[in-house]
Amino acid sequence: GRGQTQTFWTLAILTSLIEPLTQDMDAWPLGIVMFLAVMAKGFGLNLIQATLFRKYGWLAAIIMRVAFYVVWHMLYVH
Repeated sequence: GRGQTQTFWTLAILTSLIEPLTQDMDAWPLGIVMFLAVMAKGFGLNLIQATLFRKYGWLAAIIMRVAFYVVWHMLYVH
């Protein structure tokens, strides 16, 4: 309908900020450059996931998140 695209992207941007703003604030003591890098990674990952959801559906978004977790938490062991 009318405004669907604008509504989706507005909500995608706002919801993409939730995780970094609630889970990555502990990067602040590392300095502004590192803090911004950590925030950008979190926001970017979430926005890419929203983009995949919009274009390919929920399964693509879930696969992307699981693939990230496999690399970040299992292979990289972070």
